[in-house]
Amino acid sequence: MRISESRMRRIIREEVEQAVDEMAYAGDLGVRRSTDQESESFISSNLSSKGVNRDGAEKYARSGRFKTLAKKHFDNIPYNVWVAPLIGVGSEAGVDDDPEFGNRGDIMDLVPEGIEMLERLGFEAPARVGGDDLVILYSAMGTGQDFLATPWMVMHSIFDTNSMTEELIPGFRELNAWLVYGDAEIEDDALMPLVNLTDNSEATEDVVQTLTMASARNGQLAGGGDVLAEMMCQELLTKGGLRIDFNTVQEKPEMERAIRALARHVKRMAADFRRNAQGKLIVTATN
Repeated sequence: MRISESRMRRIIREEVEQAVDEMAYAGDLGVRRSTDQESESFISSNLSSKGVNRDGAEKYARSGRFKTLAKKHFDNIPYNVWVAPLIGVGSEAGVDDDPEFGNRGDIMDLVPEGIEMLERLGFEAPARVGGDDLVILYSAMGTGQDFLATPWMVMHSIFDTNSMTEELIPGFRELNAWLVYGDAEIEDDALMPLVNLTDNSEATEDVVQTLTMASARNGQLAGGGDVLAEMMCQELLTKGGLRIDFNTVQEKPEMERAIRALARHVKRMAADFRRNAQGKLIVTATN
């Protein structure tokens, strides 16, 4: 029996949609409490004015709201994504929650090293995780506006950790350094002389005005590090990917060219992340 072209297209589309549905947010591996009381006490004293609330952080990690947002965002990653929330400090998972000087992230192969860590920390049945899945183990101890470990914030914290992210995304550290400090070599002549996003600079204001994610619309972005992390999150976690409104820079053609160059970097780096994060355990401190 001959299959019509329209029927064939419908079959292909249904197969693709089914494959995408099977590669999405896979769930959590339970919620665990940190037992490192000494480090937790130190971090709590330093963050006390910023909304430390371990009970609230645990409640949110278990909530239907977190699951709804996780499905919405992680469904855009083309393979299974699991989360492993660690309430309190992340020292038991090898990360330091000190916002100034700590090693705030780590990455390792999921098999066997990552599975062994998850088992040691007591997460539920990590053996059911596939070797080609991604697991994000994140520490959380706050519920303040800037510290609530939403799925988006968890991903943002990964891109705040330049030394770790470089393993997944070659060139990420240099791009971040240029945006924040203007002192790195970037192979894009349109980008280098035009966008140095130091805190509250005119260039930063121009770029932020073109961005469309909630943090930009609500005036919560100050400098280059936040801008880059939020652009990466929008590209990776939303169906539409990175969306930029160039209307505000119509009278600034050089700035528009620079932002377009930055967007190209973000899309390339997001593709690197999708490719290289599969089969990994990423540990990140969101506090």
